Amino acid sequence: METASPEGILLLLVLFQVKHALADGPLQTVRMVREKGVYGKPVFWWALMAGQLMHQLTYLLLACAVIRFVS
Repeated sequence: METASPEGILLLLVLFQVKHALADGPLQTVRMVREKGVYGKPVFWWALMAGQLMHQLTYLLLACAVIRFVS
């Protein structure tokens, strides 16, 4: 198994932050913002969990892309 380079790890962290800023900001629709703000409503919970799932899956995709790029 190859050891990750410091540059690869930093690149991955930068990509995570950029992705997070875009996904939690300009990529959210007005409906997404409005419905996530109603605590206790099933829409609220589905929207929250769907958003978190998408965050985690894109982190994995970014990690795979960086691993392929730096190796």
